[in-house]
Amino acid sequence: MFKNRLSPDNSRLRQSVTGENFTAADRHARACWNSGLSVLPPASPDQLWLEGQFLWALSSLKFVGRGRKRADDYELLRVEPHADHLVIKLDPARELSYLAARVLPAVDERSGYIHGIPGLRFRMHPRGLSLYVPGTNAHMVLNRVSERAWRRAVSNAFVDLDPRLHLWSQSPADVTQAESDRWDEYRNARGDDLVSILLRRVRALEILQPSMVDTWFVTERNLHVDLWVTDHNRELANAFIATMTDVRLTPHLAFLGRDGTWLEFGSASGGRIVVRVELHPTSPFIGSSQLGVLLGSESASVKERTGMSLAYVQAVTSGCEQRDTLCSPVSVER
Repeated sequence: MFKNRLSPDNSRLRQSVTGENFTAADRHARACWNSGLSVLPPASPDQLWLEGQFLWALSSLKFVGRGRKRADDYELLRVEPHADHLVIKLDPARELSYLAARVLPAVDERSGYIHGIPGLRFRMHPRGLSLYVPGTNAHMVLNRVSERAWRRAVSNAFVDLDPRLHLWSQSPADVTQAESDRWDEYRNARGDDLVSILLRRVRALEILQPSMVDTWFVTERNLHVDLWVTDHNRELANAFIATMTDVRLTPHLAFLGRDGTWLEFGSASGGRIVVRVELHPTSPFIGSSQLGVLLGSESASVKERTGMSLAYVQAVTSGCEQRDTLCSPVSVER
């Protein structure tokens, strides 16, 4: 199934979806091969849940916005997926206090509602700061975030809140009963597998060269991704489809079809990821010098970014041009 998985094209494929440098992508792709996994490993059940909570806590992804950014927008420079953890490299210039306020669990002093990720705690990791839930092996690693920087961010984030309402400090080694109850509520209501699929392939969105990315759920089983671009380019869209549905990436996605500027993908669990590509030629997130030059001759860049030949991309997406056409990944020689 995973033919020629040790070839450079497999490493380039991983690099195109994770943002890792080629050396790291090649090393991890080979490690996955030696473990009998695909180029991109799926997350464990606990890791699925944690990744889902992480994106929900952030509310959205805005990771490629150029120019002006809000303080609570976080640019994900790269990810490094493993079965039981996900290493995330954030833009070091962003203020961490907004992130701390969104992910760490605290009780609202008026309503008693638990904000943040139930059960989340933090500790240091050789790669940076680990966000984890006691009793599980799942964790998110914020690459190169120091303990000093994180504690300063936490202090700034909760300066006005009674310390007795800080669940992570009041119960540092255990999950409280109230947090456990929220776990069950969240597990039954959210499509965590869709979030994990998106987070582990998040840099693939850059194939479309967006100026802004935003995400939200319409229902529990539908994850919508909204992209702003300066031009609609079918060749880039086809390359994006071929990358997202590549059988060397797990969990697998099927391309369900396109309707105008909407690209729809389906997961094995029945969930759907809908990517909407909106034209914003005068986006405030793009500098004037970049207008009109973000999209040009793409035949060479498709191969450079994804490791796929243009012929392969065209073969994968052939027959998917009509509205409401249902398509699945096809097996084509690279």
